[in-house]
Amino acid sequence: MGTIKITNAYLDTWRRTMADVKVEVVCPSCKQTRVVSRSMFNFIQAGTNTGCCQSCSLKGNKYRLGTHCSEETKSKMSMASLGKKKSKEHRLNMNKDKKGVALSQEHKEKLSKAHLGKKLSKEHIRKCLRRRPMSGLETKVQKVIDKHQLPYVFVGNGKFFIERKNPDFININGKKTAIEVYYKRHKNEFRNNGATGWMEERKQIFGKYGWQILFIEGTKLTERKILNIIEGCDSRE
Repeated sequence: MGTIKITNAYLDTWRRTMADVKVEVVCPSCKQTRVVSRSMFNFIQAGTNTGCCQSCSLKGNKYRLGTHCSEETKSKMSMASLGKKKSKEHRLNMNKDKKGVALSQEHKEKLSKAHLGKKLSKEHIRKCLRRRPMSGLETKVQKVIDKHQLPYVFVGNGKFFIERKNPDFININGKKTAIEVYYKRHKNEFRNNGATGWMEERKQIFGKYGWQILFIEGTKLTERKILNIIEGCDSRE
C-alpha cells in the first residue's frame, strides 16, 4: 500500500475542500438552524467562535451605533428583501421593537409632508373603519336606540357612505336622516376649522343628496337629550 506525501500544495487543496463542505449548526441564542462552512464549524467546536447567528451576534453591539449605510448598501438590502414574506412571529417581533420608540421631529415632519394633500379612497377608509370597535359615545347612543326601538342602525364601521363621508347612524324607516356623534373638544383640537367647520361641511355634502343630518355632542349627554335630538320632542324620558 502506497503512502501519501503530505505537501503544502496537498494541505492547501485539503483545506479548500473542507471549507466547501457545509454543516448545519444551531444558534445557541435563538435556536435557529443555519448552514456554515466546515472551517467555521471547526472554530465553533474549538470554542473560538460562539456559534451564534449574525443577528444574535450583533445584539448589544454598540460599536456601530450612529453609523449610516450608504445609499448603494440600502438599495442592495432593499432588493435582497424584495418580495420576501415575513413570518407572523417576525412581524410581531418588529412591532414589539417599535413600541415606545419616539419619532424625531424631523421624522414626524417627513411623514406629515408625505401624507399632505393625499385623500384616502372610500375603500381604504372602509377597511380602516372595519377594524375599529364602537366608541363609548356610539355605544351610549346605540343603547338608547335599542331601548326605545328607534328606527336607526349603526353604520360607522364603513357600511354606508355619502361621497367619502361615513355617518355613525342612519334611519332605516324610509327617511334620509343620518346621525353623527362627536365631542366638540376633539373636533376643535384635530380639525382645521374646528367643530363648526366640520358640521358645516357635513351638512353641505349630505344636503346635496337630500339627507338631513343630526349632531349629538357627547359632553354631559343624557338619555333624554339623545331622544330630544332624534325624535324632536320632550315628552319621553
